[in-house]
Amino acid sequence: MSGRTLPHPASPEAPKYWAYETGGKLGPAMKRYLSGMILSTVEIELIKSYLGQWIDSPVWENNADFDYGLGLGMLRRTTHGIRTAPDLDLCVEAMIELGMDPL
Repeated sequence: MSGRTLPHPASPEAPKYWAYETGGKLGPAMKRYLSGMILSTVEIELIKSYLGQWIDSPVWENNADFDYGLGLGMLRRTTHGIRTAPDLDLCVEAMIELGMDPL
């Protein structure tokens, strides 16, 4: 699945990458997550929201083959159910495995 290409980032269909977020809160939370630091509940919620918009992008449906599409709904539900940092890890790992790396 690593051969998937995303539409131009400015496209409304494209998932929005965390490094380009302009609100000023997601970037520091992501850097803490990527550094393996303990996250606050607020940081987990910020990253959960980010991953939610990433996985909910219609671009994944447009690029889906049958097996990939079957797991998409489950991964979306799992992502929206994130409550802990280990939950974040599981979702990010699953996304990476499917070729939709949000990091």
